[in-house]
Amino acid sequence: MLLSRGIDSGSMTILLQHKFDDTELNMTLELFLRECVDCFGDQLVSVVVYGSVMYDDLSPGYSDLDFLAVVNDDVSEAMYSRLSEMRKPLRSGHYGILATMIEGEFVPKKSLASPALGQSYYWGTSGDKPRPGSSVRGLVAEVIHDRAAIIYGENIIPEIPKPTREEILQDLNGSIPGIRDHGCGGGLHSVDYLLTIARFLIIIRENRLSSKSEAAEWGVVNAKGAWREYLPMAAEVRRNPEMALRPDVKKWLESLTGPIQQACDELDDELAVSN
Repeated sequence: MLLSRGIDSGSMTILLQHKFDDTELNMTLELFLRECVDCFGDQLVSVVVYGSVMYDDLSPGYSDLDFLAVVNDDVSEAMYSRLSEMRKPLRSGHYGILATMIEGEFVPKKSLASPALGQSYYWGTSGDKPRPGSSVRGLVAEVIHDRAAIIYGENIIPEIPKPTREEILQDLNGSIPGIRDHGCGGGLHSVDYLLTIARFLIIIRENRLSSKSEAAEWGVVNAKGAWREYLPMAAEVRRNPEMALRPDVKKWLESLTGPIQQACDELDDELAVSN
């Protein structure tokens, strides 16, 4: 694979179709695209990036660099190990911190219109795994429609059905049990539960999407519970993840279980009213 062989960028055609202001980001995405082309060849239809990077809210060392890679047919079992091996050097840190943040899904084109169809392969925070169909529906589909960039190949976004408000609210409602079960304080990413719920409240009340940084500012003013007082610090820790190494911040992170549960209560109440 290209990562193991090294790259002479001066002798290769640039694949990246959408350029960002950040040179390191462009180089990271170019490296990723070359790996994708090397792996799939002509079967690779499109690669899309979305999420924090499109809201100018990417936090190195914290955020995910979200992608959707579309291929002509199902991702075969024979491809699983190759995709898993392809990710290892990216996550190693050898190619910079942005490469470690790449996370997303390789999906067959037929699953865009019908998410239950086909076989996909997912690069997640906790590891890599095959899964049936794709996650490109509901809130994920709305985020892609709202703000995404085609960095390679065809513009496949029109092929993704735009979700209804009811489908998006159903997604939000379905996320609450998971947040309640796993939303405890202590770790760096504990702050994400608070920031995500603030984003969800904006969707419910104002029917729009936002970055997590904007959601923190909005929540301080517009959320109702005492948990909103934790949002400025949550946003600061997200922007500066090295803060989590400080004893005072560690102690603060450990105190987040109660506020996260309070935020879930407020989200529950808002969803009950909106439904």
